[in-house]
Amino acid sequence: MKRVTLLFLFVLVAVLAFLYLRKEESRKEPGVHVFERALFPELNPQAVPGLRIDHLARSNQIHLERDAQGAWFLTDPIAYPALSALPQTLLDYLRRHRGIVVLDPDLAELGLDPPRAVVEFDEISDLGRVTHRVEIGKVDVDGKRVFVRVPGHPAAQPGEEALVLRAPRSLSTFLDRNPDDYRERRVTAIRPLEVVRFERRGTALQDGRTIELDFVAEQDGSRWIKPGEPRVTLDPDAAAILTRGACQMEVSKFVSDVPGNLAQFGLADPHVTIELVERSGQSTVLRLGYPGELTDTLEARWYASREGLGTVWAVDALAVARLLQPEELLYDYQILRAFREDVREVEWRQAGETMRISLEDGDWWVSAPDREPVTRFPASLGVLEDVLSRVERAQLDAFDPERPFRPGTEPTFLRIGTRDGSTWGGEIGEPARDASSGVEGRVFRRFGDEMTALIASEVSELTELGLDEVRRLKIHAVESQVDQVVLIAGEELSYQRREDDWFPKGSRVALPMGSAFFPVLERFANLKVESWLDDVEDLEWAPSVEVVLKGTFGPDRSFQVGRDGQGQVLVRLADGQHARLPEEDLEKIEALIR
Repeated sequence: MKRVTLLFLFVLVAVLAFLYLRKEESRKEPGVHVFERALFPELNPQAVPGLRIDHLARSNQIHLERDAQGAWFLTDPIAYPALSALPQTLLDYLRRHRGIVVLDPDLAELGLDPPRAVVEFDEISDLGRVTHRVEIGKVDVDGKRVFVRVPGHPAAQPGEEALVLRAPRSLSTFLDRNPDDYRERRVTAIRPLEVVRFERRGTALQDGRTIELDFVAEQDGSRWIKPGEPRVTLDPDAAAILTRGACQMEVSKFVSDVPGNLAQFGLADPHVTIELVERSGQSTVLRLGYPGELTDTLEARWYASREGLGTVWAVDALAVARLLQPEELLYDYQILRAFREDVREVEWRQAGETMRISLEDGDWWVSAPDREPVTRFPASLGVLEDVLSRVERAQLDAFDPERPFRPGTEPTFLRIGTRDGSTWGGEIGEPARDASSGVEGRVFRRFGDEMTALIASEVSELTELGLDEVRRLKIHAVESQVDQVVLIAGEELSYQRREDDWFPKGSRVALPMGSAFFPVLERFANLKVESWLDDVEDLEWAPSVEVVLKGTFGPDRSFQVGRDGQGQVLVRLADGQHARLPEEDLEKIEALIR
């Protein structure tokens, strides 16, 4: 590389380093009027109780104040809740924005004499109340910055009362708003989760037919219900749409702030009123209407007002339509609303006897609580999965406030209990057919409800499951855990596992793969019965062999296998339960013993 080129690169690096150092010094030394300065470097937005915006170019003045809870309100030109995000964003702009210092500014040339807009605010600190001011001028020629003047800026030269900077244009753009732009866009400040009662009155025209809208929804514990007669549980998602839709309905346009000017908007005698009651007992009433005769909901130009407030808003027809859904669409058509992992118990009535599947000690058990003594048995997980799958898929149909509930020949019910103590399900009555829709099923009345619906036969059939159909046929599957097998039939035969091979007790020769032992091990270390025997009081049988499975971990497992008086193969478990086994199971043991 030539010496001239090296010299040029050295000089270039030196100049860039000099400029960088000057910039860093300018940030530290308040007396140097070059490079960037923060508009309000020490501003704490949370210490500002109010803002005054005087936009001379738009001829409007806006005053905003913050209450003790931190909520912002317009006080001029009208008293109204403010969109809190806007004043907070403006203060954040003033705190974060930096500007390039302008030397020897011509205020008139820069649009600062007079300014286009002025923002004033007080900041409260331990030193007392300090008033800040920023004046906004015209946009710079590059279109990206605007000239601003900050009186009393700490970086102003001695003798100068203000500092002029070229700041980001977003500050000027932000202030180009009308007073209505600062107003809260929701018709209420209610949090939807605080609503415990929703009451709707009025009529609407939908799809050419008049709909009576009178309807009440109340929160009952964790659920929403329609009270009165007949009481019915509501879809929680539908209830959320109603409460959220009413609380958070957005204003399309601020129409009027003149008290008593309601008739011309159809609000003196509104088509619809909605009352929202909060947990505190406070009530808020919304009026919804439009001028003229009854019109289809989506075609009407809807207006809204709030009782006790003179403001009239224009609101979106679709947002109104969501609040005017027919009552029958709000009912809860699902039987179970819980995650499967939260289910702890399933119970039903079958042939005059109650069946119960419950989760105890980490496993599922089935019992018949009406029997004496009450004995629990391992439950079939496959049957349990089928029961829960059917209930989760099931949808109720044809709610009818006039249909009575008749229990049928035997009272039947289906109940699901969950971890939080909730109960789902209901009573199942006689077969019925809905005249209007032609739907057939069994009459169903949800626990706690009075209105009936129809339930599909695939769900009602679950109540026909008996104890034997629910008991688990597979007793255990422990082949990989077994280290020793003992067969006792007059004399004792013992087999032990060493690594991957099996040896007769006392022998050093491993059993060959064709040994009669391996079918016995595979079958009885994975024991599955054909059916259970409950009435064994007069059972006559003679056990032929006792099987003991021993493992490194867990208790030993033992059971007896033999034949009853009719020659059928039975097994008796250690806890006294009896069940039938296939004929070949005993034949495998006898072949090994021989």
